[in-house]
Amino acid sequence: MEEHDILGLEIRRQIFNFILNYPGLHLREISRKLNIPKTTLNYHLKYLEKENFLLAKSDNRYTRYYPTKKVGNNDKEILGLMRQNLPRRIILFLFLYPEHSRRDIGEDLEKPLTTISFHLKKLLALGIIEKRRVGHSYAYRIKNQKEMYHVLITYENSLSDDILGPFLEYVKYVLPDGIPPSYRRRKKKDIDEIIDAIYEIFPHPYHV
Repeated sequence: MEEHDILGLEIRRQIFNFILNYPGLHLREISRKLNIPKTTLNYHLKYLEKENFLLAKSDNRYTRYYPTKKVGNNDKEILGLMRQNLPRRIILFLFLYPEHSRRDIGEDLEKPLTTISFHLKKLLALGIIEKRRVGHSYAYRIKNQKEMYHVLITYENSLSDDILGPFLEYVKYVLPDGIPPSYRRRKKKDIDEIIDAIYEIFPHPYHV
């Protein structure tokens, strides 16, 4: 079937174009943002997936949708992770503060070490981060900092929200090439503290 036939319906074209611009959202998010009932949306998503216009990828909690020809496999992994709260916070932490231990990450994010370990193992298995032995512990960092920066900036419109939007503005302002000038441990590392500081530079319209 020709592309113009598959996307002939206005609602189907609307869904596809939305996912083209905002890859990695799951059904409930798409339904809410487009104001389309979930049953109707699910029907069209499955149709577009069957016709190879969309790829459905599960992260064990949600099924997320991507345009098949526009987003690379590694980008899909990163986009999916950036829509999950704790994996996203770990990635953002290591993006700004590489070479930190599991204990450092747990203390800054105020999460149990067992929880941090679980997510670090997952990020290691996906090739998002890497580790090296330092003394009796391991230090973690983003495996390819420049590639991560490229993905975050490329899909900025898709990823932006009350937290990530200001974070990306901060990154572009302070780290134009995506690489921290120093790996020194800073006193104030928590992402929330960084976001508060960002609002002083880039006021958010919804921030009071």
